[in-house]
Amino acid sequence: MLDITYAERQRIGRRLSLWEGPIAAAFSFLFGLNGLSPTNTFSNWLLFLGFGPFLVAVIPAIPQLFSALNIFGPIVLHRFKNRAKAVFWVSMFYRGTWLLAMSIPLLFPPSIGRPVYAILFIVVALGATLYNIFFLSLHYDYVPQGKDGGRYVGKRSTFQRLAGVGVLGITAIAFQFASSDRTAYLILVLIGLALFIVDMFFQWKMPDLPLKPSGETDIRGMISVPFRDRYFRRSLTYLSVMLLIQIAATSMFGYVITNILGLEPLSIWLVLVQLLSMAGGFQVWGHLSTLHHARSLWSPVHFCMGITCLSWALLAFLSPVVVLVWVHLLFGFTVGGFALLAKLFVIEEAPHSERPAYFGAFSLVTGILGFCGAPIGGALFSLNGPKWVQEWGIFAMIGLVLMLLALLVGRSILHHSMGGKHRPANLNNPITVSYLIRNNQV
Repeated sequence: MLDITYAERQRIGRRLSLWEGPIAAAFSFLFGLNGLSPTNTFSNWLLFLGFGPFLVAVIPAIPQLFSALNIFGPIVLHRFKNRAKAVFWVSMFYRGTWLLAMSIPLLFPPSIGRPVYAILFIVVALGATLYNIFFLSLHYDYVPQGKDGGRYVGKRSTFQRLAGVGVLGITAIAFQFASSDRTAYLILVLIGLALFIVDMFFQWKMPDLPLKPSGETDIRGMISVPFRDRYFRRSLTYLSVMLLIQIAATSMFGYVITNILGLEPLSIWLVLVQLLSMAGGFQVWGHLSTLHHARSLWSPVHFCMGITCLSWALLAFLSPVVVLVWVHLLFGFTVGGFALLAKLFVIEEAPHSERPAYFGAFSLVTGILGFCGAPIGGALFSLNGPKWVQEWGIFAMIGLVLMLLALLVGRSILHHSMGGKHRPANLNNPITVSYLIRNNQV
């Protein structure tokens, strides 16, 4: 009876999550963020408040740095009996603060608004970190095991990006037809308030699932489990370095489009192109994840990101509009794969009882190195140099580095035979078992 009840709660959680996910995504995209990762329009909000190129790169990276605190997730989780209610209350706090932060341009002049916004955004980043500890732990337990896991994550992520497309369309219309930017901004904040209320309704309805206790009994043991896994540790180091290099480029896309190329009116439409491409990317990568282990898909994703950055060099020959549309098509498709694999990587690699610790380790290392990538990008674009270097030269160089590392290093680290000489097979993981069967290894 208990198994039936647990399965029913999983089913209800998945169904509600398919509704809640797009609403939460719409709330994020309304203010220029993809989750807590910046889009081009977020750079516009920061520039509107008067921030310079370095801070335009650093401020959106603050949540990435604070995500390192997820390493303490196992400790936090085991102090709460009801994860679903913790998700609700933390979500209400951080999204409410976020809504207030995005109202700053309506409440204060830029000279006052900048420090107030920065303080509130730090609070938002801390709240989002705590929210992710509870939400991802619960959501991973909602995700079905086996090949259906990739399909479900891909489907939910597709709905989220389509919701983002709709919201950004509304954003574009608001700024085109409103009497002033202030009026358009007020409309967006009111829409955000409505989305916030609806999202809280779905969050409240989410069913709780019992947390499977860790096999470790002491705090140090809980935190150190993933770092004692040599295969996970090696893969995580490589993925984090690639993320640092990637973010050094992608964190500056919006800045180059707005400040260097002078194509600010194009920003929203490029994000729409990116989101539509992401929706398709989630479907493609989700399907591929049912055929291949997540580890074997990282190299193609990194190679595609390298092509994305290298494609900026086409600005030397083609119209900027054509190049930027192509770049954002590739970028959306690739980011869709990255976001999907980041979730499946933890689900596949970690024993069920240790998922919070593995997710915490993943967030710690990728958070720190990911944060370092943004200041590096900001510093590169703060240097004086030929115009072509800032327009496309830096991006092209980073793209070549990503492609070479994906081809020469990535495959040797990540692409291994499950159950072969590199890593013992985890026969308690249905995804791994299905992979072994497909490849005639059992």
